[in-house]
Formats: sequence, structure tokens, C-alpha cells
Amino acid sequence: MKSVIVFLAVFAVTSLKTEAVIKNCPQWTTYNEDTSVYSVCMSAYNLNYNGGRSFCKSRGGVLCSLKQLAKLYELGARDERWGLTRDTERDARMMPCNNYTMCECFNKAAAQPYFPNTPRPSYWQEVFCCKFF
Repeated sequence: MKSVIVFLAVFAVTSLKTEAVIKNCPQWTTYNEDTSVYSVCMSAYNLNYNGGRSFCKSRGGVLCSLKQLAKLYELGARDERWGLTRDTERDARMMPCNNYTMCECFNKAAAQPYFPNTPRPSYWQEVFCCKFF
């Protein structure tokens, strides 16, 4: 009986996590809203800004802006990795800020809850690629 209760408890906890991890390019994580389709993927390796723009273009997308990431975040996109964005001075991570309220969790493009973005700490980082239809 105890093993059944433990199993149910573990199942309940793991079922609460509904956040999708963003796939590595060339696979896309896609979200639908009404008649629009929003897709995002991340590079599997670090690139600089210009390399990231070329990388995304070669996969049929563009380097994501914070505004695009805000829309994807609103639709449920989540990932713990930091990535370069089209906004040349910002990196972003698609995870909740929780109780952290400093400026790294501020994004004028998104409604609350904000997702973390910060002045670029590294010029070589994985990149967020977007394509919207």
C-alpha cells in the first residue's frame, strides 16, 4: 500500500510540471493561438550575435526579440538555458522570476509574470530562434 501511495505522490508532483522545454534546432517547439502559429528553437552550441542571426536564418527563422519571447512565454514556453536575443544588449531565460524582483527580471514587452532577461554577460551563448505565422 505504501508503494502505491508513494507512486501516486510522485506522479502528482511530476504531473504539475506542464512547462515545455524548448527544443534544439532544427526541431521547433510550436504553440498555436487562434489562427497564429509561434515556433521557437535554441542552438545546441554557443554563437556570437552575428553567428546567431545567420544560424537562425539558415533554419528559416530569425533571432528572437524580447517581445517575441514574451509572447512565447505567455503561451507556455519554458527553458532554464540563457540565450542570446535580437536585442543586442540582452540575454533571456524562459523561466519564472518567482520572488526575484531585481532588474534582471524586468521586461517592458511582457505582462507579469516577467521572465528573466539581463544585460549580456557573454558574447558567446546559445541563441533563441523564432518564426511566427
